[in-house]
Amino acid sequence: MKEGKCPICGLLSQVDYDLPAWRVVCLRCGTYSIAEITSILLERSQLTPAQVANACGWVREHPDVQVNDNHLPTFKSLKDPTVGDKGTKLLIALSKLHPTPGTTIKMWSGSLTSTDRNSGSLSMVPPADRSVLLEQYLYLAGSAWIEGKEVFDYLMWDYLRDARGLIGDGSVSPDRLSGLEKASGFRVCKITPAGWAFIDDLQRANAASHVGFIAMWFQKDLDPVHLAIDSGIRAAGYDAERIDRVEHNNRIDDEIIAWIRRSKFVVADFTGNRGGVYFESGYALGMGLQVIWLCREDELPNIHFDNRQYNFIVWSPDRLPELTQRLQNRIEATIGRPA
Repeated sequence: MKEGKCPICGLLSQVDYDLPAWRVVCLRCGTYSIAEITSILLERSQLTPAQVANACGWVREHPDVQVNDNHLPTFKSLKDPTVGDKGTKLLIALSKLHPTPGTTIKMWSGSLTSTDRNSGSLSMVPPADRSVLLEQYLYLAGSAWIEGKEVFDYLMWDYLRDARGLIGDGSVSPDRLSGLEKASGFRVCKITPAGWAFIDDLQRANAASHVGFIAMWFQKDLDPVHLAIDSGIRAAGYDAERIDRVEHNNRIDDEIIAWIRRSKFVVADFTGNRGGVYFESGYALGMGLQVIWLCREDELPNIHFDNRQYNFIVWSPDRLPELTQRLQNRIEATIGRPA
């Protein structure tokens, strides 16, 4: 591997140019492959800093992905995570780097230029410590879809520490500081008991939410479509559930609501224009879940006006493998694979 520029974020990275698809190891984006022509098109696409941050985060959540031309519109259309989502991603990434409760974490909070390891105030820090601090920052920023140091510091200190109490200030004895105490922007912190409790609750919830709920017409003729949808959900790494395939003793509407509550997302197929599908997708939106919209191509004009504004995956009965692949791609692009 040689030193080169990451095609996504521009950071100095390790790149293997000898492979048919370049293999890139980037501190911010993680590890991925990309063809030379896609790299050129990506540079010409002129992503905004926010789009670059989203692309970095998406690639880091899809390790070893091969980035191709089809990913370029995805990178431009990725939805910005909320402050809460970024803060949660940042806290989880921090806990992965420092998994032992009570660990005091050395953190750089001064200025830096992410494309140059020797620039900015980091030059005040000894080289070995400088590398560790910068690599930690870039890993955390990439993992949390963060576009710059100002946002990073806001999430760390204003949001996670001051507003949420999920991290706190740490304390380190002088003999453990090495040369870092000489740097004006150096801080220490630790994940608080409340932070670890939050992570534990989140992990338990995530363990129970690797489910994609299918809302569709239970028409026998649509069984092959159900199989194609089921396959797309499972190919993206999730369990697929449809209420008529679940054993229960409750009222059907109560059971539907319970399953939507415990699901990660809903795949709603509006073929047949069924009222139940409208209800289930609307309930999911109200719960803050993402809905993936499907419809047979000849019935799309029949969809209610309020729903037609969404980006439907339109399918045809003679191209169901294409539906499976497109659904898998949509889930991975907009929701990501389960951790």
